[in-house]
Parts: sequence; structure tokens; C-alpha cells
Amino acid sequence: MNAAKLLGVNPDWLATGRGNMSSTKESVSKFDDESTSIEISNPSHSKSIKGIKLSLAWIREKAAGANPNQLSIVFIDDDSMSPTVTQGDFIIINSNIRKFSNDGIYIINSNAGSFIKRIQKLVDGTYLIKSDNPSYEPQSIKALDLSKINIAGKAVSIWAEKSA
Repeated sequence: MNAAKLLGVNPDWLATGRGNMSSTKESVSKFDDESTSIEISNPSHSKSIKGIKLSLAWIREKAAGANPNQLSIVFIDDDSMSPTVTQGDFIIINSNIRKFSNDGIYIINSNAGSFIKRIQKLVDGTYLIKSDNPSYEPQSIKALDLSKINIAGKAVSIWAEKSA
């Protein structure tokens, strides 16, 4: 199924972040015992989609242990985390995780923008901030400097859009 159709959004907006987000004026923001709404965003754009309805069973399967009210879905529009997360995929972010907890993929906000990067702790106590794509240079930082980084959340699941 096409991601734009699945999400109920304009395919051009989903691909580029430009134009009218909605392909329809209808949106779902109802919460009940069986489903919830999760915001979808793109860190390189200020627009987000609100009101996608997902079953709580699906959320529990894809983001086990996470509170659905603290999750957001981020659209990936570059190749920096490829092959783990490819352009056009979505990652489910737990926005309650605001500090490094263990090796994983995090959203990092800085003066230069928002980035989705892997953070790894090395045996010498330093941290490596890197893309999974080897075309991008990793950055090493000291433990003291890690506290200065604004972590906006940690990836808990990858939602890949693959064509049949």
C-alpha cells in the first residue's frame, strides 16, 4: 500500500514537505480503548500530520513498553541512516527518552537543525554520533559534552514502506 494513501495525505507533501499536507479535509483525532492517534513529523520541516489512527495492539507490538501518548512517528527524507532506515521509511520515536540510555537511534536537536543519528558509547567513555551510511563522517564527543546535546527522543521501531 502506498504510504500517502495509508496516511491519508497528499503524496507530493509526503515526498517533499511542500504544498498542502492533507489530501482531504477529514482527520481522525478520536481516542478510544482500541486505538490512538499519533503525530507524524519530519525533523527537517516544521509540518506534522496529526490524527493517524493506529491500533493499540499494533503500537504494543512495534513499540513494546512505550506509552502511546509519548510516541511520534518521524518521516525519513534522506539517506543518512541507510541501510538501517531508508528514505521514505518512518521511525517511531519515544519522546519521553530525553537522555542517552543505551546505544541506539536518537533524534538530536541543535542550532544546525534536527538530525536522526546513532549514538554509541565507546569503551574509553567517549560517545560516537554517527550515521549508518558510511558516506557521512561520525563525530566523537566526551561524556561531559553529551549532556549538552538536546536529545528529543529515541527510536523504538522502524516502519518501512516496501513495495510489493
